[in-house]
Amino acid sequence: MDTITLKLTKEQAGNIDILAEIPANLSHISQHDFGNGLIISGRLNNMKVTASERGVKIENSLTKYYLGDNIQVMRRSDIERAIEKLSDELHLPVKEGIVTRFDFAKNIPLIQDVENYLKYLGDISRYQRYPSKRGLNYKIAGRELAIYDKIAEMKFNREIVPGIYEGKNIMRIEKRYLNKVASYFNMPVITGSDLYNEAFYMQVLDDWHNDYSRIDKLNNTVIDMSTVTTKRQLYNMGVLALVQMQGGEIAAIKQVQERQSKGELTKKQALDLRNAIKASSKERIKAKENELLNELEKKVKEAIIYYR
Repeated sequence: MDTITLKLTKEQAGNIDILAEIPANLSHISQHDFGNGLIISGRLNNMKVTASERGVKIENSLTKYYLGDNIQVMRRSDIERAIEKLSDELHLPVKEGIVTRFDFAKNIPLIQDVENYLKYLGDISRYQRYPSKRGLNYKIAGRELAIYDKIAEMKFNREIVPGIYEGKNIMRIEKRYLNKVASYFNMPVITGSDLYNEAFYMQVLDDWHNDYSRIDKLNNTVIDMSTVTTKRQLYNMGVLALVQMQGGEIAAIKQVQERQSKGELTKKQALDLRNAIKASSKERIKAKENELLNELEKKVKEAIIYYR
């Protein structure tokens, strides 16, 4: 659990004098009046805290607040202690606050540079895929999956890389729940205490893994002609090579759909092409297994085993 946004109403805060009591616990104080009342904001370590007559908002990296950096991944028990620490330092029942945004991430240690693995990650159905300077972003309304080189990101931001991670290749796979998070999980609200509740934590972990699993993996293998014995296999292999060049099955089908919408393909032509793409993607005659992709798949599976 990394970046969070959590809000407490005046009633949840215990009907204290918020504008008088909360800023006393903060540093870097600033005041603003936007015409609808005074707002005072400040810092508690790295956490940004905003107080008004209506309530309190707490936001930023919970991992960095509790562990000192956000390359470390918090265990469920760490999340609970971090919420307790926030409560003690702000004198607020933070576990009762409403979570309106949070990020869930895992670090995947790899043998080679992270960028060597990213080229094998294609599209996710319904998500928009955007390459970034240090990785890939998959976006859909209210949510985002970011996969990137965590060490490169820290160095770009001029953050200190802990010695244990220096020289290591760390892929960060991070699911960001940006808004309407409670409705996404079919819950009336998500509270601070839900973040370390085992059932909810497992639900988030499964959702994180499900998104990664749905990524179209691009094998990018050299076709071994010695394994081809029929015209159908040869045809499928040729189509498969073309599909991989276009970014995988999802990306290739998307291109066919776009051409059909532009009138470049008839309905029958588009159907034939989609069927050919799907048939080729089921082809199992390949030169050899992709060692990097196999390593990444294995490491992701290991990441969901030890969740506590």
